[in-house]
Amino acid sequence: RALNRRLDLRVLPLCCWVYLLNFLDRGNIGNSKVLNAETGDDLLQQTHTSANGYALTVTLFSIAYTIFEVPSNYVMKHYVRPSRWLGFLLFAWGAL
Repeated sequence: RALNRRLDLRVLPLCCWVYLLNFLDRGNIGNSKVLNAETGDDLLQQTHTSANGYALTVTLFSIAYTIFEVPSNYVMKHYVRPSRWLGFLLFAWGAL
């Protein structure tokens, strides 16, 4: 019990911080749409995307995020150390 308590006190704040950053990152998707809208230099005009195309993109991002989050966490918990798995994901994303 004491070990679990100490781990909770060390790990839980870090997890809360990561979830906060994740929430801010996903929240910025909406902010990016309206940024510089009054000057006509917004995301939709720069990428030549319609409002429906933007909504579809955000929906696909959310679905992909949900689908890949669970298997990624499973792999990280059962097969590979988190430091190696996250390093691999960063390398793969950079290569992509």
